[in-house]
Amino acid sequence: MLTFFDLIIIIAMALIASGLLAIALMFLSKNEKTKKICFYITSILGIYMGTVGLRILWPGFVGQCALAIAMMLLSIAAIIVFKKKMQYAQIMTTVALVIGTCNAFFI
Repeated sequence: MLTFFDLIIIIAMALIASGLLAIALMFLSKNEKTKKICFYITSILGIYMGTVGLRILWPGFVGQCALAIAMMLLSIAAIIVFKKKMQYAQIMTTVALVIGTCNAFFI
């Protein structure tokens, strides 16, 4: 029987695996439609990881909450920038997802 901690680990591993797959496909795919889909998946995951990191909301973790908000805003800014500079937007959303995931699960 799985405990609550086991379920959290399984969810974290699934989110990390899907994020890495989306990042890899976003940079390595030659099809523009696939790149766009993977970009939006990565951006949504970046925003979600920011909200997961923000759920702590305890007064001792002000820096962690500020980092979570910054990564959410970076993902949203990447969506806005995507229309003009696709390469910069891909890098922005990748950074937001990686740092947001580290903030939510490892820090």
